Amino acid sequence: MRGFDNDVFSFSIGGFFQGHSSFEISKDGEAYSFRHSQSHLLEQGENQGILDKTQVDALMAFLRDLGTDDWFTYYDSPVLDGEQWSLFDGHGSHGGSNAYPKGFEKLLKYLADEFGCEEMRPETGETYDGPTETEGLAMLAFYNLPSAEGVGQGLEDGKADGDHKKWLQAIRDAKRDFLHDVYAFAEAYPEYKCYGDILAQHGLELDIEQIVNQDVSKADAKLVVASMIAIARSDRWCERVDFGRCVENGTFALWTKRLRELL
Repeated sequence: MRGFDNDVFSFSIGGFFQGHSSFEISKDGEAYSFRHSQSHLLEQGENQGILDKTQVDALMAFLRDLGTDDWFTYYDSPVLDGEQWSLFDGHGSHGGSNAYPKGFEKLLKYLADEFGCEEMRPETGETYDGPTETEGLAMLAFYNLPSAEGVGQGLEDGKADGDHKKWLQAIRDAKRDFLHDVYAFAEAYPEYKCYGDILAQHGLELDIEQIVNQDVSKADAKLVVASMIAIARSDRWCERVDFGRCVENGTFALWTKRLRELL
């Protein structure tokens, strides 16, 4: 869920059996308003009102301290039905199905304490530890990234139909979200920030061409992810665009395939 132009914050959580609830903050000029909705089977309710800027500023400060910027784009667990949630924190969107980031209960408690969303309040003592390293690797491994063949076919198809712009936007979205989640992985598992050391242990230097052109068919998971992080960091500090190219040309599709083989 991505916010609309006037959205400041939005959060929703629920499932088929437990019902659904949401809390949204919008801005119109200098005024802030909220909408709190609840639904369960045939019962529905909604509450709307005005918020003070200090309340909104406090929420934004809370989200920064909680570190929602470093949450993965999407958390998933192979469980049917269950509970789904989505968050727009003013900067980016996050969501999940039966899986949650570390500290998720703090967000639920804050919304219950500060904005009266009592149905969201976690059980006493309930905590969320976030994904294990293996689960984090799976989030990267099962990304829907374009293969080299898929990109070539997409470019060819784009010459003949009107969906080319949508396809190009999907590629841009994949680059943005995958880059975000590579950084999120590094924040969640800090040992991967020593990507230079990991590369050196596998006989690779911090040379982007060497990293991009390596054969990952026998690489371990640490090398694959460290290579992704190295390319992302090089783009950031050296004003390169290799990360995007690796998404577009199918390189990362091959690398995530290798991660899937290792899981």
